[in-house]
Amino acid sequence: MYRNTTLSDTFLVHGEDCYLGELLMLSDEWNFRNREQMENAVKNGPGPKAEHFDDVGKIFASHVKAMGNYSRTGISQLIAKEISKLPGFTGMKKMLELGGAHGMDCIAVTQKSACLRGVVFDNPAVIKITREIIAEYGMEKMVAVMEGDYATDHIGRGYDLVYAKATLNFFKDDLHPLFKKIYDALNPGGVFVSVHDGLTDEGTKPSEMVLSWLPTSLSDRDLSFDRDMVPDAMLESGFKSVKIKPIPVSMCESMDMCIGRK
Repeated sequence: MYRNTTLSDTFLVHGEDCYLGELLMLSDEWNFRNREQMENAVKNGPGPKAEHFDDVGKIFASHVKAMGNYSRTGISQLIAKEISKLPGFTGMKKMLELGGAHGMDCIAVTQKSACLRGVVFDNPAVIKITREIIAEYGMEKMVAVMEGDYATDHIGRGYDLVYAKATLNFFKDDLHPLFKKIYDALNPGGVFVSVHDGLTDEGTKPSEMVLSWLPTSLSDRDLSFDRDMVPDAMLESGFKSVKIKPIPVSMCESMDMCIGRK
């Protein structure tokens, strides 16, 4: 009488590569759990500082595989396809992914070039899972890992490509010193690519993105970016050119791929 639809079989069967049930539960943790919470924030303002901002790595460590499953649904392949179109990509030798968590994007990008090697940098609590996922794809010789806090620790040097997706928001108040560190880590002519949200029209559009950021906007710390914030900070940190390209993703209308060249 009843059976799963194709969508249910693909995304809601536990144990399958693209199972998103845990990601849905993570979204529930991140967002307001009920209408009363939101009503209280509107009436009384933000509550005490949220614990999940104090140690992001620890909070997300248990969800790395769930986020990786989301990336398997086509997001990492889309990102890799766009990055592989960058001028000079075929000559790139070394890539760094900041806050890479599962490392799926780094894996997908390095698979696009036989000479490119990648490094995934993330919190020590996360990197254990990153290693497992890299091994799952047999990419141990192509992708390495680094542990630490990329905002404060040394990130290495000699990169042709530095990449970050949906992770810079946690450092939106300190972009200039972070971008200067990234600039210094790149080889001459190297590229810094950030994929992130970009709000326009005084923070009222795109509507889906505004709604997705509403919980943090009503909390003690707004993590959303204005569309010009990242490209402006790139230029002010020394990058000679910056290009913005919309990237279609399923969670909202699009995210911005911001490309800065040293």
